[in-house]
Amino acid sequence: MLYRLKRTAMKPWVLWQRHVYRNADPVAVRIMEVFAFSPGIKRFFAADHARGLLHKHALDSDSVVLDIGGFDGEWAWRIHQQYGCRIHIFEVLPGLHKKIRDRFDGVSGVTLHPWGLLDRETRETVYLRGPGTTMFPDSPDHDAPMNTREVHMRDVKTVMEELGHEQLDLVKINIEGGEYSLLPRLIETGLHRRCRQIMIQYHEWIPGAYWQRWKITRALKKTHRRVWNYPFIWEKWERK
Repeated sequence: MLYRLKRTAMKPWVLWQRHVYRNADPVAVRIMEVFAFSPGIKRFFAADHARGLLHKHALDSDSVVLDIGGFDGEWAWRIHQQYGCRIHIFEVLPGLHKKIRDRFDGVSGVTLHPWGLLDRETRETVYLRGPGTTMFPDSPDHDAPMNTREVHMRDVKTVMEELGHEQLDLVKINIEGGEYSLLPRLIETGLHRRCRQIMIQYHEWIPGAYWQRWKITRALKKTHRRVWNYPFIWEKWERK
């Protein structure tokens, strides 16, 4: 409710910002609009441009990376190009699997897992909206009717045991609200201790998002330190 009131109050600002950025890169404008052209998203874009926040990490060719919410594989592609590390991509949408496979055709060390990760084994209905596809129907872009699809979700504990890696050098999480189930599961099982670096996009519009993020942050601080933080945009943690 609070989030929807906030979005309603910001509509005049968003309309003005659309006009201001009418000649800018449409992809960047679309991302800024998701965040209501907030000062935070503008600061993040500036910092990412200057410091490469999303793609510069302590990795090498021996590193193992989990890309949880891989979308079309573009982020994983850039990471692999820079570091040559082993990457596991988790993506639920069958329509994106071909894009990922085509992108990495002939590339070794990259594995596509055609399911999502949560705190349990289940089938979930997702609401299709491109990179914002989510299990939660009350997202900011769900004013219009949307198509749905049933997808396979697996327990992150089971999957990590199957993968068998003693250390994960980077875990990137962008799963449109699923982080509030996934991260507590990692923490309660102690598997977060295997994660040397964790990059998280929290989603503000999930009911109870502020409280849930605070609880996860409090737990993560026992084992990790936060390196940089753009709240509800992206943040990164490193193991102590």
